[in-house]
Amino acid sequence: MGADYKIITQPILIIDDEKEILEVVVNMLESLGVRTLCAGSAQEAIVLIEKEKPILILSDFNMPEMNGIQLYDEVVSKIFPRIPFILITGYADKAIAIESLNKGINAILEKPFNENNLSSVVQNYLNKHLDAVAAELKDLEEILQLFVEESTDLLSDLDQLVLRLEETPIDVAVIDLIFRKVHSVKGGAGSIPGAKLLAELGHEFESCLSLIKKSELQPNAGSINVFLGAADLCQKLINLLKNKQQPEAKIEAAVQFSIAALKDAKSGKVNPQTSTQISQTSNSAALSNSKLKTTASVQQDDSAQKEEEGVWVTNEKLDAFMKLSGELIVLKNYFQILCDDPDLRVTSQKIDKKLNDFSYSLNKITDTLQDQIMSVRKITLERTFSKLPRIVRQVSQEIGKQVKLNMKGLELGVDKNIAKGLSACMTHMIRNSVDHGIETVDIRISRGKAAEGIVTLSAIESQGFIRIMVQDDGGGIARDKVLAKAIEKGLIDESRANNLSDSEVFDLIFLPGFSTAEKVSSISGRGVGMDVVKSAISALNGKIKIESALGVGSTFSIEIPVPKTVMVEQTVLVQSAGVKIAVPLVSIAQIDSGRDAVKTKIGKVQTSQFNGMTIQTGNYSQLMMKTADDNQQNKTIVIIQNKNRYVGLVVDCIYDQLEAVIRPFDSVVKGLPGFKGTTVLGDDSIAYVISPEEFVCNSLDIKQDQQPVGAA
Repeated sequence: MGADYKIITQPILIIDDEKEILEVVVNMLESLGVRTLCAGSAQEAIVLIEKEKPILILSDFNMPEMNGIQLYDEVVSKIFPRIPFILITGYADKAIAIESLNKGINAILEKPFNENNLSSVVQNYLNKHLDAVAAELKDLEEILQLFVEESTDLLSDLDQLVLRLEETPIDVAVIDLIFRKVHSVKGGAGSIPGAKLLAELGHEFESCLSLIKKSELQPNAGSINVFLGAADLCQKLINLLKNKQQPEAKIEAAVQFSIAALKDAKSGKVNPQTSTQISQTSNSAALSNSKLKTTASVQQDDSAQKEEEGVWVTNEKLDAFMKLSGELIVLKNYFQILCDDPDLRVTSQKIDKKLNDFSYSLNKITDTLQDQIMSVRKITLERTFSKLPRIVRQVSQEIGKQVKLNMKGLELGVDKNIAKGLSACMTHMIRNSVDHGIETVDIRISRGKAAEGIVTLSAIESQGFIRIMVQDDGGGIARDKVLAKAIEKGLIDESRANNLSDSEVFDLIFLPGFSTAEKVSSISGRGVGMDVVKSAISALNGKIKIESALGVGSTFSIEIPVPKTVMVEQTVLVQSAGVKIAVPLVSIAQIDSGRDAVKTKIGKVQTSQFNGMTIQTGNYSQLMMKTADDNQQNKTIVIIQNKNRYVGLVVDCIYDQLEAVIRPFDSVVKGLPGFKGTTVLGDDSIAYVISPEEFVCNSLDIKQDQQPVGAA
């Protein structure tokens, strides 16, 4: 199969005053897939050469104004010194051939020429140019990729820095940092094909920042709005470059609007509402761009999705993995020496010491490896929630409220999938707090509150759970209003409404289609936001709870279990009713010997006393399957705790502590009530790993999300 010359955009120029010759040559070249230009004279050819910059010239020798050799001299001396040039002549003789070669003409073809011969000569030059084009495209692709990566990294926190500039307009360090970021992006865009718009926008942005650096311009709310809009557009243009897409007319219009706004900002005449218009224009243009249906864009979307599924790994963590791999190799070699040492076979004391050393080193390395793998999957909440201050500012300006966002615990690292889910949740929840929770300035002042409302987002990790709280000091949730709206929308029966607790009433907010807004706006009213939050949290195996007091404010509490790629848990290995069971160590409240336990029987249920409480006891079959009672005398009881509920698991014996690698149930090993999975023991037998919450709730016949009596 022949080479694809379609990627060569420059034409081949054919010069001849005989139309028949031109037609033959053009047909032959166009059959190869290249673009051609024709000239009937040398002067006409010179004009085309200067304008079109051809990659190859095929010229007749005998022409009225100047011959082919003279044309070559004119071209190489004044226009293109190294352009390939082929002379076609029916008057070739030795003198012409020698002169042509001495001048530097690449080849001479005689008329009438053989088309195959002409095709072969032309393809030889095309192939050389094709290699050069391919190398150039590869270089450009590498340059573009590097530019996109660096620019994306530079702009990742640009809007946060701009918001800091609003808080402290004379912070020189912040101004210098913003200026360097914009300057670097603008400078790089100048060398990237198709980045002209980005370079123009960056130049105007940089000019504005330069005046602030020189203290010739004081940033205000209007200019901050313009800067935020320009930052958004810079990122949109970079994304288009990354996906090899051209900006549509709407994007171009948004950029020009932003450039004009930046020019106004330099003179201090910017309208505070300008950035809203920029944002609306750029967002609609981005949506239009996302609807392109070309095959290329679909492939790019797929590759972007694959990239999104990956994780960034720092050099420091890679170095740690390299160090671990070295330690594993050392340990492997040590084990090989153990196997090859003949003295170990006859000296039991020596082999015991060697095996203990080996076991200690192996445990240390595997623990470190597990921690390293978990850390690679984590990103900080600071990065995840970086857009929230901007959202609070935007929403509060739109609805005329004064709101401040405080964030705590953002240094916490969480699994990437959790971060992704929380990012979407927090967007809805923070907007909800600003729109529905915080009162207007007049109402707050009339209630004796500060004019500025406070929304606090805090995050901690404890006891294997990530806990996120969103609190506001607003007006709280009106129970009666929520109930009335739910009844009005047919989401709940009126007969059932009066029997609901506050917690159950507040949970109605999460129902699809529920909203207390009187009208639909760009911020709320469609009844989908909190439904999305509930679904996202549930998908992460988490829970969300609402607490609220009228006139005081509301608290949304999220609790998500910390996931593990390889689930490893410290357990106690026991046997109950002939089944080996691994009980998580953190869920064991106490272990009672059969002789010490005070046991009684209430109806068909066996009970025991624990810390002044009567708790249900039994082996696995009795607790889960409700089988008949058997003799529990003198049998040990492992008391399992979930929150403030307790159940006693009667066991035949306790083996040892076990670091269990948990394998979730699948199509081969079916799930069992009360268990989270299985673990393989050293003798290749299987133990079932208890899920404390499911085990306790199933034993007591209650729902897992039901609050225990006395719970806070």
